[in-house]
Amino acid sequence: MTQKKVGVRQRTSYSLEEKLVVVKYAQENGRNAAAKHFNLDAPMVGRWIKQSSSWEEKTKKRYVLELQEE
Repeated sequence: MTQKKVGVRQRTSYSLEEKLVVVKYAQENGRNAAAKHFNLDAPMVGRWIKQSSSWEEKTKKRYVLELQEE
């Protein structure tokens, strides 16, 4: 007999721009407030905050490379 999984949610993927909006809101209002506002899991918002410094470096590098190509 197989058991049915209860409460399984489909994973959602978020773009870097969406994550940066959430991180900025969290830095201004707090992690839990951001999680409630955007209907997200608070620990996930916390992970995004920790990872955001590396995202900013990547976007700066990408911007510099685009300027050099022009």
